[in-house]
Amino acid sequence: MAMVGMAVVTASLAWLVLGLALALAVLLGACLTPTAPMLASSIVSGAPASGSCRVGSGR
Repeated sequence: MAMVGMAVVTASLAWLVLGLALALAVLLGACLTPTAPMLASSIVSGAPASGSCRVGSGR
């Protein structure tokens, strides 16, 4: 459900702010939406974050 909402928000902003055609805005929203949750989850809770961000390690 969150990804659908994100696609709608992205498409709406592309349509309203950038002035893209509605079909192109929907396509842009569909292309950009799947990457954001994957990147956010890997940064916040993934192995790269736990391996390089050590809070309180004294380094």
